[in-house]
Amino acid sequence: MDEKKILAFLHYPASVLVDLAVSMANLTWQEEAAVTLCGRKGMTQEKAAEKTGCSPDSMHRWYRRGIEKLSAAWAGFPWIEKLIQ
Repeated sequence: MDEKKILAFLHYPASVLVDLAVSMANLTWQEEAAVTLCGRKGMTQEKAAEKTGCSPDSMHRWYRRGIEKLSAAWAGFPWIEKLIQ
């Protein structure tokens, strides 16, 4: 699943389903924070880094890893793709 589809699903209105699907990816707390702030809330990585008190490079790295883990975790679940069509 590509990043565009992942972001579309992260913005799905039923947040309970999104929370469930995100929990399937076994993200670290840093990755989950990056995905939540940048992916779900739409903050820039620089703003998210400033808000959390970390470096922009760290935020970028956590976001990338989070997106990669979500892609791998969601690859075998067609219901996720169906919801964003």
